[in-house]
Amino acid sequence: MSHSHDHDHDQNHNHEHEHIHHHSHGHEVPWSDAVAQWFEPGWNDPQMRWVTHAAELAADDVVVDVDCGDGRWLGAAAAWVVRGQLIGVTPTIAASRAAVAGHPDVARLDLRFGSTSVLPVADGVATVAWSIGLSRWQDPAASVAELHRILRPGGRLMIAAEAEACGIAPSDPADPAPLKALLRAAGFRGVEVRRYRDGAQRYVMFVAGRSRV
Repeated sequence: MSHSHDHDHDQNHNHEHEHIHHHSHGHEVPWSDAVAQWFEPGWNDPQMRWVTHAAELAADDVVVDVDCGDGRWLGAAAAWVVRGQLIGVTPTIAASRAAVAGHPDVARLDLRFGSTSVLPVADGVATVAWSIGLSRWQDPAASVAELHRILRPGGRLMIAAEAEACGIAPSDPADPAPLKALLRAAGFRGVEVRRYRDGAQRYVMFVAGRSRV
């Protein structure tokens, strides 16, 4: 990561004025009708725009989508990651496979059964990992440790959630501080808490990196 210190970073963009786009910083999506059919509906999700922008996806990345659900985010990443690997971890493997069956790059979407606390991914494989929402994080310490384990040195991590559900402390589910501290304790560097809004809805995204050494 380019940031050497930990800090909160407010980016309170209204949807209609938001300046983060999928073509920012040269990461233009190679467009086609097949890509558009899958990609464009998901692009209405503001979290998808922010996370994929923060990830700075490249053609050779190895992306791990933790708790990938219907695979839409992983499918969107395929537009950038044309030579790398796309891994989705899901506790509902049959439903996830059915959801991505119509994706033009379905053969490249490597869906694996697992949980956030036990990721079926080898050590140091991922250049990018993300997790959207914390509802399935039954053991946050184990989940953070697993994310650190699967990332290679220099790898990038994004965790996104709605602001009212960005915390791991039952007493205050809207407080991002405990998760930020847990990420730092696990060895992540450059930990940021970025805040966004889309209309009335507010979001938080944790961005961090694994040290290069």
